[in-house]
Amino acid sequence: VVNVPRGGSSNADLSSLVLSSGTLAPVFDAGTTSYTASVLFATTSITVTPIVADANATVTVNGVAVASGAASGSISLSVGANTVTVVVTAPDASTKTYTVTVTRAPSTDADLGIAVVGSYDTAGGLVQFTITVSNAGPAAVNGATVTHAVPTGLTGYTFNCAGTAGGICGGTYPGSGAISRTVDLPVGATAVFTAAGTA
Repeated sequence: VVNVPRGGSSNADLSSLVLSSGTLAPVFDAGTTSYTASVLFATTSITVTPIVADANATVTVNGVAVASGAASGSISLSVGANTVTVVVTAPDASTKTYTVTVTRAPSTDADLGIAVVGSYDTAGGLVQFTITVSNAGPAAVNGATVTHAVPTGLTGYTFNCAGTAGGICGGTYPGSGAISRTVDLPVGATAVFTAAGTA
């Protein structure tokens, strides 16, 4: 009787792959090696839990060994596409690589600033205001409402608006009375209202 040594299994499949946030697309299948997932801006990191099909196989996530069925270490996510690589090594040393492209959405927040500068003349003179609305980002804003009441004691109050760096003033101009207009401001843009009335 001749005993011929047999090599280990060549099974380098995963039987499961789960993300802590986001949903794999397409649905996981051992034969499919490329996936995508999307997460919100608020999700700054994820973990990945792989399960190997062969109990004697080993697995790494982004080059770091992970026990089958256990979550990987925290993986930081930048805004945009992030690639997560899962490599399974079979008992016979053959490998199979699964990749997941996780897309983190951009921020929907915008840091709006408003500055009001006025110049006052004597009674019966012209009073002028400049109201500057700016967007420091990180996201563009559309349809933000700017309001400014007519200062007490002024009459004939009128205003105009001009956008810079792509800023758009909503409504028709010139306007009169209290300001209540919408603005669209890309990051770095401004909308400048100029208003005047008689004291």
